[in-house]
Amino acid sequence: MSPATPPHAPPSAPPRPKRRRRWLRRMSLLGVVFAVTAGSAAGTSPFLLHGATESMSARDHTAELNVAALQPPADRLRLVSLNVAHGRGNGFHQLLQRRSTIEKNLDAISAVLAREAPHLVGLQEADGPSRWSGRFDHVAYLARASGFGYSARASHVQGVGLSYGTAFLATAPLRDSRQVTFRPSPPTLPKGFMFSTVRWPGSQREVDVVSVHLDFARQAVRRRQLERMRQEFEVRERPLIVMGDFNCQWVDKDASLRSFAESLGLSTYEPETQEGLVTFPGLTRRLDWVLVSPEFEIVRYEVLADEVSDHRGVLAELRWADAQKK
Repeated sequence: MSPATPPHAPPSAPPRPKRRRRWLRRMSLLGVVFAVTAGSAAGTSPFLLHGATESMSARDHTAELNVAALQPPADRLRLVSLNVAHGRGNGFHQLLQRRSTIEKNLDAISAVLAREAPHLVGLQEADGPSRWSGRFDHVAYLARASGFGYSARASHVQGVGLSYGTAFLATAPLRDSRQVTFRPSPPTLPKGFMFSTVRWPGSQREVDVVSVHLDFARQAVRRRQLERMRQEFEVRERPLIVMGDFNCQWVDKDASLRSFAESLGLSTYEPETQEGLVTFPGLTRRLDWVLVSPEFEIVRYEVLADEVSDHRGVLAELRWADAQKK
């Protein structure tokens, strides 16, 4: 007779071939990322339309939700801007996380949004179904989990298993949504911006809103990207709100952010202040901003303390500047 197996024998280690296959999948995906970058560098990437303004469709989630759960002030517009870091939270890379972990990270973001109850959220590094982050639409997931009735997602990188970019979540319809992917800036992957038109809560007044993500590596690239954005909005006549991850500070020597804001008549809250307004703790820098045109007055502006990403969210509450005169 063979000896009996102990009733509480420790589980055996996972077979080495399974771990090898997982490692190979991850390495192959890293190869895909390098291929995307190389294609972008050569200007031959088949799945990106650089520089053009492209129309896009927004999604209506109201049939799936109890949207009455979000009740921001009726006379003000409350905004949040957040780089959601592909749903990885504070992890090293989304490729190294299971889908269940990414969902928990997104749930943490949803809890913050539900607590702050903004009318509109601008997102960056927001994934559609992508091989490196669980193969599901993070923006739609956040909309459902947070109770937003509407969303729109731009894909500045689209193809070979990746889809991500800037996005909006909103409590009211997003109209005339469009996206622009900046021209290639190798070795970094493409960035861009999207914009929509929304109605002010409780009125018929319309506002253009923008979610943007600029290159993180070089000042010259950011200047070029800001110039492309300036060209887009200098010809539009609606009041304007621009939010996102600019990857630069107001006080930087090249002054590209300040020059961009001044060229469009935009302002922000205490632009030269760092204390209490750092949005990227890893470098102690204020990289995320909400900029507004003269029609608005900022009545509340704060950096949220929640550690749901490597960036901190920015919350701004606006009212019409002429409201005091009425």
